[in-house]
Amino acid sequence: MYESLTEFLRTASSGNPLVWALLIMAVVSMTSLVLYGFWEVVLRLTLYRLFTPGGSGDGTEKGSG
Repeated sequence: MYESLTEFLRTASSGNPLVWALLIMAVVSMTSLVLYGFWEVVLRLTLYRLFTPGGSGDGTEKGSG
């Protein structure tokens, strides 16, 4: 697995440098979008659980007495 990945990266980088640069830019941008989406979901769910009635997770509802 590691050897085949290394061989692929060597052959890809030895070709056209513009294609290689565009590939790296695409990988970085896709990674940033995935991480942005992941943290957006995590933080929104956390804020929702903290600031909604009954969303604290301890079994008690806010404002019930």
